[in-house]
Amino acid sequence: MDYTVEEKEVFMREALKEAKIALAHDEIPIGCVVVKDGEIIGRGHNAREELQRAVMHAEIMAIEDANSSEESWRLLDCTLFVTIEPCVMCSGAIGLARIPNVVYGAKNQKFGAA
Repeated sequence: MDYTVEEKEVFMREALKEAKIALAHDEIPIGCVVVKDGEIIGRGHNAREELQRAVMHAEIMAIEDANSSEESWRLLDCTLFVTIEPCVMCSGAIGLARIPNVVYGAKNQKFGAA
């Protein structure tokens, strides 16, 4: 779980790819990946407009994808990489999923809760 600067950059670039998907769907461009043992096990991007569901934030989608990949709600040895500081809802979901490490790209002045 201790990633080098270079590894963090690789995973954050993957989160940015997810943000580009959100942007292509006229969403707020936020992307996220969940990493375990150096491998991406979950991906997500904002999809509230696309899916018409208020809780479809990038972190929620990535956590659900990782839960599916791991066949477990517990994401104990994982790190979540997200392009912007998680909001209160997403911070709660991160805690409930037992994700011990979060790396975010930018502060969220309005809704950040990390």
